[in-house]
Amino acid sequence: MIPDRMNRYLLFVLMALLAFTASGCGKKGPVRPLEAPEPPSPAALEAEQLGESVVLFWQIGDESGDGAETQGFRIERMTNYADSDCLDCDEQWRTLAQVDLDYSRVLFRRENQLAWFDTTIIPGTAYRYRVFAYERTGIDSAPASVTLNTIVPPPTPTGLQAQRRDGAVSLRWEAVDQPSGTLRYLLYRRSADAPFPPFPLTTEPLAEPRFKDTTADENRTYGYTVRTVSEQEGRRVQSVRSSEVRIPERTK
Repeated sequence: MIPDRMNRYLLFVLMALLAFTASGCGKKGPVRPLEAPEPPSPAALEAEQLGESVVLFWQIGDESGDGAETQGFRIERMTNYADSDCLDCDEQWRTLAQVDLDYSRVLFRRENQLAWFDTTIIPGTAYRYRVFAYERTGIDSAPASVTLNTIVPPPTPTGLQAQRRDGAVSLRWEAVDQPSGTLRYLLYRRSADAPFPPFPLTTEPLAEPRFKDTTADENRTYGYTVRTVSEQEGRRVQSVRSSEVRIPERTK
């Protein structure tokens, strides 16, 4: 026989369990949100040395699938990557910038191509970059990465001149001499006081130190600059940009 005191104790426990179960009927625990999809990784990441800067070029990844919409990008850099025994160790990477697609003033865009300047390099140093896309809640994509061994840039052009003539802007500058290798030129244009973009006026470098800009609007003010381009170590390297020449809008 079970003592009465034990019976009362067991009855109390049973009633408590029934009360707890009844109070929980129809009540659900906190909803766990489904894991948010990642945005697509940046595509076609490239790096090019422009004088004492590196420009990163990339494209927004394909958003036609189930991935989240890209809100912006985080750019990181590793210095002297060849000395590292762990390229994926986060502590060896330095965050350079986090740029929003809609609000950033340091991100250049031409159609689907984006570009960003790293102005903190030291020529002669090897760098590895990685770029993450992130969506609106901060979830990152897998990174895209690229390496670049920077070198001493070629000489800078001098004597840039510009003149409006026959509905176009004619430009000329002094040819740059270099003992070895072929030097060519790339022209850059900006409107008013906007920053110079990393996208040159011409698709291919110019062989001669002159150019006629037939796309200039007479009713706008422009600034022009030119860079020397050389092929070194199997890749293109540009000089520091020349002094700027300004062309005001045509007075009426």
